[in-house]
Amino acid sequence: MLRQVIEDPDVTARVETYCELYDRFRDAWDGLTWLLARTPEIGYTLGLGAQLRVHKQEGHVWSQTPAITVLYEYTDDTVEIRAIRTTPP
Repeated sequence: MLRQVIEDPDVTARVETYCELYDRFRDAWDGLTWLLARTPEIGYTLGLGAQLRVHKQEGHVWSQTPAITVLYEYTDDTVEIRAIRTTPP
């Protein structure tokens, strides 16, 4: 099932900043949102709600892409990304 991915405004602003800092960040971000739209259950639950999860996508030194960690919540129709954090490659 394909879900709509919704970013909190702060997440969108941070993504734009990271895109300016890292040449391949947009590719990594698009891949992550593609994955979450299709398989949101891959993240780890935090015990703070049945659908509140965290997922980390590893970075790559050769492409200078940071690791991306997201906090998100999902329903049958949407994935809402609440927070993002990066770790330099």
